[in-house]
Amino acid sequence: MFRSRELFSRTGMSVDQEKQAASEVEAFERVSDLEKKYSKESLQAAIDAREAFFDSVDFKILREIFADIYKKCGFDVETMNFIESNRIAVIDMEYGGGEYHGESNFIAIKNANIDVTQLDDLDFYDKKKKKFKQELVEDTYGSLELAMLHRLVHEEAHAISRNICVDIDSDKSNSSYSQSGLHRKARPNTKNWGEDTPTFQGKPIAQREDRVGSIFHQLNEGIVEVFASSVMDEYLKRIPKKNEAEDTYKKNKLERSRSFPYPDAQKMVNLIISTLSKKKGVSKEVVFHALIRGLIEGETFESDEVQDMFREAFDDDFLRDLSTAAWLGSIKRLLAKYAI
Repeated sequence: MFRSRELFSRTGMSVDQEKQAASEVEAFERVSDLEKKYSKESLQAAIDAREAFFDSVDFKILREIFADIYKKCGFDVETMNFIESNRIAVIDMEYGGGEYHGESNFIAIKNANIDVTQLDDLDFYDKKKKKFKQELVEDTYGSLELAMLHRLVHEEAHAISRNICVDIDSDKSNSSYSQSGLHRKARPNTKNWGEDTPTFQGKPIAQREDRVGSIFHQLNEGIVEVFASSVMDEYLKRIPKKNEAEDTYKKNKLERSRSFPYPDAQKMVNLIISTLSKKKGVSKEVVFHALIRGLIEGETFESDEVQDMFREAFDDDFLRDLSTAAWLGSIKRLLAKYAI
């Protein structure tokens, strides 16, 4: 049976599922415990804000939307790795994004909607700074709850993608994933499991100062964000309208797109969708679902058929250039190269 998430030890052996389940619970509890570093009063404010956020999200509808897209891409919904609220840790005291932890299978997001005036751990100036950040986020997303929901949906898209994790049986601080969606990477301490540096078209990807090889990072984040945006649009259609914040959110996604995550990567993804749609004579929706299928299957772009398709639509260098666009500056240079 197809499994979107696979775990391997450093030697390449599949990980014992029962032992892994126990370590996942331990890892989730360890991250959740980060909230305990605050005073009793501040912790209660964080708990109240977290519960208010969970109460505001209809997880049943959210799961249904992901399931609908999953089925359209040709997959059995029973294999979908949707993260329920009991596997979501809301940590820290300000909006600053989130992360899907593939090796332990949970999502951590930051607590945007907390009332900073109740944080006894902060002095006057820290409260002012956090309040200012909250106001900026609220101005962009319409509300702090919508900002958190948008980030949660983005991380859920990562969770249902193809995730392969290695070094699971080593110290957790050294564990890493080798693939998440289209994004592949490896670290030098994984010498006994595959290649130290991931390759594309037979050539290794150059490593940065942190000695991590990375392939298709920006493309992966761009597709995930376009995916998340479409899920958010559908979610807001299906739930009863709560307030005017939803109108602000929808308006700003169109008029202030650079204020949302990965704007240049999204631009590149939308270019790929429109160009392939035109060249192949299919709808943009068909191309979009093909890209989502690539996330779930872990597309490597190594087949002759896929490479020929991109070569015909763009040029001989496009996929290679895209594979090395791992960071924000590199995707900007790629957009400039192709005069987009």
